[in-house]
Amino acid sequence: MSTQLRLRWIGGVGRKKGTGIEWQSLHRSWNTQSWKVMELGNRVKDKTKEVEAELSVDQT
Repeated sequence: MSTQLRLRWIGGVGRKKGTGIEWQSLHRSWNTQSWKVMELGNRVKDKTKEVEAELSVDQT
């Protein structure tokens, strides 16, 4: 059961990357998970700055 779910999740990651489902790409996808989380965090921070800038412009 859990193996099926894990395979489905990894398969989704592989498809997003546009790569075939290979063992090397699977290992790489596991290694890049933390990097993706960091990138997402940075994107949220940038978006917050944009919104704050817009708000300060509206107030003046």
